[in-house]
Amino acid sequence: MNNCPNCGFDLISDEVKGSASEPQLKFPKPVKKEKKKKYSSIKRKNFKNLSLDDALDDAFRLLVKCEAGWRCTYTGCMSGQFNAHPDIATSKSILDGDYDFLDCSHFFGRSDQGTRCSLENADSFCRTHHTLLEKLKGEGRKYYELKKDQLGAEKFEVLRLRSLSIVKIRDFQKKEIILQFLDRIQDLGYDSYKLKFKYKEALNG
Repeated sequence: MNNCPNCGFDLISDEVKGSASEPQLKFPKPVKKEKKKKYSSIKRKNFKNLSLDDALDDAFRLLVKCEAGWRCTYTGCMSGQFNAHPDIATSKSILDGDYDFLDCSHFFGRSDQGTRCSLENADSFCRTHHTLLEKLKGEGRKYYELKKDQLGAEKFEVLRLRSLSIVKIRDFQKKEIILQFLDRIQDLGYDSYKLKFKYKEALNG
């Protein structure tokens, strides 16, 4: 049966049977309630408690990548898979792990406290080039010569000596450095406000 027994409404043609003056009936579409967006859709896993040292390392890694425009800085790395346009990298996408194909490479290892948070000692590389160059740090080898050309012989020697120095950074200094990193990230055009929530426990500890 195609017609409503009460009003004559044609369930197929959406017309009302009867005089031409009678208005057509239309069923209103159900209104979908828009879900209110929460302050941040960042995954909960990124709000896990970080130690102060982990927060410092994490903020430094983000700064290195922001300074590089979220690109692999190795000359000749042209694969779109490894290069992100800086305009689409935001603090949300950073925290959600959308750009985890980029690594922060320390020329002198992270165990060398004198250069652990030195921008001169760090490069933003894709995972592939980072893996390859890590094996080529010896004198005269690819990464060694790359870093030496990047800094110049004199600055490279200063950096090498700094890597050998024994440095003790106190907790209050680490907190100040993290905030400095976040301010620099903000200056580069990225929203660092949400990042402060990531390091909240570490900064307030």
